[in-house]
Amino acid sequence: MRVFWIVAVFLMFLPAVHAADGEIGFLFGGGGVTAGGEAAAVRAYSLGVGGLFLDRWGAEVCLEGFALDRDRGYDGLQVDVQYHFRSHAAPRTVIPYVVAGVGFRSDDWTELPSYTTLRLGGGLRYYPWRFLGIRAEAGDDIVFAGESGYGAPFPGRVQHVLGVRAGVCLRF
Repeated sequence: MRVFWIVAVFLMFLPAVHAADGEIGFLFGGGGVTAGGEAAAVRAYSLGVGGLFLDRWGAEVCLEGFALDRDRGYDGLQVDVQYHFRSHAAPRTVIPYVVAGVGFRSDDWTELPSYTTLRLGGGLRYYPWRFLGIRAEAGDDIVFAGESGYGAPFPGRVQHVLGVRAGVCLRF
């Protein structure tokens, strides 16, 4: 387990080392998880580190989580690619973007297997100050859940976690 966390932290900072503009984002929000006609409300959070590689293309590595209640939910690692429709060079500009990514989630990091996750979504960034901005994102995290059922909301089914998150982003 220790090796996992060392690799996860290394991967989180790797995009920022090579990026033209690095960013740390803290997002919180909520939405719903659906599977096979059933649905439940969730809380969501994300801590991401990334940056731009070209003027409009970026990458981000995130620690992610969705929680139904204290005992049920997912945590995991996600790698996203983003395309920004406007340049980050323009000050005080709303920057719309689309995001696609792949990662994994686990409902119990101690012993159960993880589940593959795909992300599709989009959002807006706005930097009223040079190093501090706000960010809002909406999307669908598709979780291919296994049969374990320990903390999974709907074990054995493909789950769509539809949500909205907002938060702050810090440039470096």
